[in-house]
Order: sequence, then C-alpha cells, then structure tokens
Amino acid sequence: MARLPRLVVPNQPHHIIQRGHDGLVIFRDADDHQAFLGWLKDAARQFKVAVHAYVLMPDHLHLLATPADDQGLARMMQWIGRHYVPYFNQKHGRSGTLWQGRYRATVIDAELYLLAVCHYIELNPVRNGLVASPGEYPWSSYMHHIGAKQDGLITDHPQYWSIGNTPFDREIAYRQLTEDGLARVEVERITDATLKGWALGSEDFKQGLERQTHRRVSPAKRGRPANVRVVIDDGDAAARSLRGATAPTAGDDRDLGHAPDSMPRGGGRRPGGSADRIDSESRPLDCSAWPDPALPPRAPVTPPSPRAARTCPTRCGSSRSCSASCSWASPGSSCSI
Repeated sequence: MARLPRLVVPNQPHHIIQRGHDGLVIFRDADDHQAFLGWLKDAARQFKVAVHAYVLMPDHLHLLATPADDQGLARMMQWIGRHYVPYFNQKHGRSGTLWQGRYRATVIDAELYLLAVCHYIELNPVRNGLVASPGEYPWSSYMHHIGAKQDGLITDHPQYWSIGNTPFDREIAYRQLTEDGLARVEVERITDATLKGWALGSEDFKQGLERQTHRRVSPAKRGRPANVRVVIDDGDAAARSLRGATAPTAGDDRDLGHAPDSMPRGGGRRPGGSADRIDSESRPLDCSAWPDPALPPRAPVTPPSPRAARTCPTRCGSSRSCSASCSWASPGSSCSI
C-alpha cells in the first residue's frame, strides 16, 4: 500500500524525529554536537524555519520547528544531512548512510500541544536515564527556556510568551511545568502521532487541516463497514433501507444470510450476471420472497382434486381419467378418451 506524503503545513509547528541508522551513535563527542547545531542554525535561517525546541540524543534527535512554506522542513533536513554526514563519516572513518530512512514529523496544534511537546523533547534525556534532571543535559533547549543561557538557534513561540508577562515569569512558569512532567499517556500520544505522521491536536484542528490540505490527517476507523446482518420481527412493520434495498428489521433472529425453506438455497443470480450468495455485501438484498408482516395472512388455497377415474359406458370401456373434451354423454357422438 502506497504511503501518504509527509504532512507539512506552513506556519504550523512540527515535531520532527531523525534516528541514526540501525541504532548508530550519531553524536560521539562535543564537537559533533556543536557542528550539527551550527549547521542546523544556518539551515533554519536559510530556509525560513523557526526552531522552538531541540534535543540531540546519542542515537537520534528531536526538533520542534515552524516552516514558512511547505518545502522548508524538507530542504532544511536535506541540507543538514549533506553537510553533517560527510563530516561525521570522514572524522570517524566510516562510509554510507547515517540516517535511518526519512525523518518523521507531525503537525502540532500549538494551543493544546506546543508546550507539552517542548517538555517531551527536553525531558527525553531524563526518560532515557542519561541524567537526573533536564538542566544537567547540555545538548537541548531547556536552559534557554528557563533563562539560564541564551541560545541563538531558538525562536520563542507565542505560546511560550503566553505563560508569563515578563521573562522572569515565563522562566519560572516553564521550569514548574517541566518539573510537573508529562503523563505516560501524553508521551505515548506524542510519540505515536510523530512516528505515524498523523496530526496532533483537537478534532476541530484536524478537520480544519483536512479542509486545508484535502487529505486525511488522522487514521481511518478500523474494521469492516456497517454490518449487513438483518433480522425480522413478524410483529413489527417497520422497514429500513439497506444499501439501496428495503429490508425488514428487528428481531426473531432469522438471518437473511440463510434462506428459508421457501427460498432456493445457495443464492440467486444477478440480472445479466453470475450466481451470487444471498448474504453477499456486493449487491442489495432481495427480500421479496419474505411475507410482509403489515398485511393480513393469506387464506390457504386448496389445490383442485384430480378428476375421478371413470369407465366409459358406451364405447371403449377405458378406465382412465376422462379428458376435458370427452363427449360420451352426448348421444351419437364418438368417445374421445
């Protein structure tokens, strides 16, 4: 099944994950981290991408960024790879790809999830057991957000500014929110949306994205379409339309998928087509052979009794059932038995 193209929406924040090939360590020393951050800063400026948060883990990286157009993210990540991968391979005596396939990304509903994704990114070293607190890890944007140092790579999002009226208020509030942490369900929701490329936000946000992008931004409901099993209640005259045909409804557990004795077993035949099962979902159900519970029951029809065998009294002495055209009772006529 063909995969959907990556969902990129201009002027909306995106959470990005890029992993090293087969769990490879992609940052081995401080020089590697600084070289990557330098190229990231240059690429973000060149392709008009605002970076709001980041963390460089030993074998992968996370970014929270807003592109100005639908090509900015892809061009930024491609440009970084063209510079960092040759640098890393030459420095560490290796060759070949460094990344594990394409980077993963999801569009973020900023009002609901921007700060949560910031905390998700900056708490990653803590969740992975590298440090006890996010402030101990030097390769993330956490120290910038709590005012411990200025990071020229970071562009503060308006949602970050909304948590306090002054820089001091924002830094204190951000520190407190980070210490509160994220619930496990939130961590799983953010991870799942990013790895699968589905939008992360409210239902209204997702519906707006679908109208804007003319594509699905969330997974379709699992399972088969609506069930075609229909049951009949002899005392209920209500009927409903099922896939273009009218069928009785509700309850004595007789399934239209199994023909009654008065109907031929094994299915019918489509007009101009081949034989098909009665319970097939590919055509409307034909319920014409079932009695209509809204009508009074029909009076039983007694079939005519066969004519009694009689013996011709005049001519042949035959003992068969008389023909309707027998004229033996007429004088002078011949017997036509």
